[in-house]
Amino acid sequence: EPETYWRLYQSERDLLAFSYERCQGRATMALQLADKRGIVVVAKLARLIAARCAYKRNDLDAAVNFAAEAGGIVEEQLRHVTGDVPRRELGFEAFQIYRMMLAMQVEQDSSPAGIARAFRTSERARGRAHLDAVARSRVSAFAATMPISPALAEDKAEAEKRVRKLTKALFESRSRRTTVERHRNAIWALEDVKQAIVRQNPLLSRASIPRPASLRKVRKELLDEDTILLSFFMTHDKVFLFAIDRNQAHIEVLADSPEALGTMVSSFRKRYLMNPGAGMEAYKLAAQALHRRVLGGVAKRLSGKSKLVILPHGSLSALPFEALVDSKGSFLVEQHDIRYGLSATLSFERSNRRK
Repeated sequence: EPETYWRLYQSERDLLAFSYERCQGRATMALQLADKRGIVVVAKLARLIAARCAYKRNDLDAAVNFAAEAGGIVEEQLRHVTGDVPRRELGFEAFQIYRMMLAMQVEQDSSPAGIARAFRTSERARGRAHLDAVARSRVSAFAATMPISPALAEDKAEAEKRVRKLTKALFESRSRRTTVERHRNAIWALEDVKQAIVRQNPLLSRASIPRPASLRKVRKELLDEDTILLSFFMTHDKVFLFAIDRNQAHIEVLADSPEALGTMVSSFRKRYLMNPGAGMEAYKLAAQALHRRVLGGVAKRLSGKSKLVILPHGSLSALPFEALVDSKGSFLVEQHDIRYGLSATLSFERSNRRK
């Protein structure tokens, strides 16, 4: 076990020293030792370091494989935890891994099959928190039928009684400030008890996360001939845009960084959308410029499509795409019926639940 940690430490040191080949070799040794000894944390970290070093060496196949294995370890961990905090932490780890893996996949393979794999990875990343919430909601339907411990049941009853008492006092008390604070604390205490009851539910660890949507399924079930899907995804330094219709799939890396694009969106909202005094001519010029930056070369693919399904990400979630103006001077909403979503996977899940 000490040797395993020592190899991991050496690989991290090599990564910081830009010795990528040696880093990858030592990280590989560390993960092999960790796998033999069942040290899951080291096995996961060693694969992430190996992925980064392989990427720096332009060994994209190895980098993607290492990242995929690390993601698989996190997903396996998520199947066996029930607490809110551990699930959130592991979910964020999964998001970071898939975000890194997406950037690697886009560079690795730009063929239709490569785009399909990258899209599925983006769905894994962007929907990770939402999909975990879906899994929890599946369990919540059965929560009322599950027995809870007498101690928790008593705590819940007492907390509810205290909230009712303080709610009544809130309307009668003269010292409202003190009562408001006590009332807020009582509500939080009740919520803590409710969360403890949920965490006790044995079904939570067995809840299955919906499988990420595939490109094939999106084309078959989500799109028709008049619809195009625009799915954005931001990594720490790049913005990816998937443009998907029934016949083709295209991916583009936008010219601006996530930070720069966020600044543009914020400025556009403040100077034009939230400023009634902004002139229409100046507004249209700004909206056209933002249209070019946000849609890039994908804009020409919108021609002939009457419906847009937009999956924004990051700062683009604050942008009403209807307000953009195309190169001909028309508002986007004049040419297209626009719908929004969080992820294609979540759209399928909601559709299945309605059925």
